[in-house]
Amino acid sequence: MFRPLSRSRKHQVVMCYAPYRFYLQKQVEEAQIVVDKTMQELKEIRSELASRRLEVSGTVRMYRNRQISRLITKEKSLRRCLYLKQIDQSEKQAKLRFYDQSQAIKPKLDTIKKEVMDLESAIKFHKKALKKAKKAEDKDAHNLKIADLEQEYKKMCREERKLSAEHFKLERALGLR
Repeated sequence: MFRPLSRSRKHQVVMCYAPYRFYLQKQVEEAQIVVDKTMQELKEIRSELASRRLEVSGTVRMYRNRQISRLITKEKSLRRCLYLKQIDQSEKQAKLRFYDQSQAIKPKLDTIKKEVMDLESAIKFHKKALKKAKKAEDKDAHNLKIADLEQEYKKMCREERKLSAEHFKLERALGLR
């Protein structure tokens, strides 16, 4: 299975995103083909079964009844098989959808992390400036700025935690974590 690479540069995001998405898309298409084949087999068996029942309707013979019961058994097993294959296909489609959602969240998460780091450095700068300030007006201005930045910082940290948790859930659903 493909594992995502570092996403520090934009071309790396595209390079690691494309192969795994292509792999998932291929799985969905293959599952669709299998489901279509199974449905076609089921239709053929049902039509054959209907024609056999019409044949038998006049005179009931043992070997024809056996053939009909075999066809009925085969039809039941094919229906069960079709049901399981449809479930498999829907799981693969969900996996592809999860991957797309995960990749859509990743740039937002990276942007927020960068903003959080910028806010941290701005807070540190203003705290240093506060220590160096000599006038009361300068100290008040720096204190107000620090308070605003810390409030923004807390808000961004909450957003970052929320997005990273969602991203983690999606990757865990994909089996990447």
